[in-house]
Amino acid sequence: MRHITLAPLSRREVGRVLHLELPIHQNGFVAPIAEMVDEPDQKQDFHVILTAKTPVGFFKIDRDFTRRISRLPPGAHGFRGLLIGGQFQGQGLGSVALAVLRDYVMQHYCISALWLSVDEANATAIKLYAACGWQPDGLAHQGRIGAEQVMRLDL
Repeated sequence: MRHITLAPLSRREVGRVLHLELPIHQNGFVAPIAEMVDEPDQKQDFHVILTAKTPVGFFKIDRDFTRRISRLPPGAHGFRGLLIGGQFQGQGLGSVALAVLRDYVMQHYCISALWLSVDEANATAIKLYAACGWQPDGLAHQGRIGAEQVMRLDL
């Protein structure tokens, strides 16, 4: 298992992740990195995934995920925009990042659960999330390319 580190990424530092490539087959599931870091919403916190000091991935924590999925409890936080750069895929980095995510989130946020929504067509991602402790959480809703499954990670 490769060693990775998760770390906050300030908006001044987004240039560190602009090299992350989006593979064509993931185009409908996640936005290109330049679009994700151009997010003006200040309730979206940016985070970087590192191997040694090399940025290999990116994700956001949405501190008001209830705006996206209204049935969630007030103050629900969402895990969004996970991207392992295409040039770094196939090394198990996504699995390792998800394996350490729970502890990382508990260190940085005072919450008891984290939610995500994932396209039902993205069976690979759903299987990976489930293997890392995420549980299905109710009804799906409409996402970028179709219906999405909502999942919860208890912290």
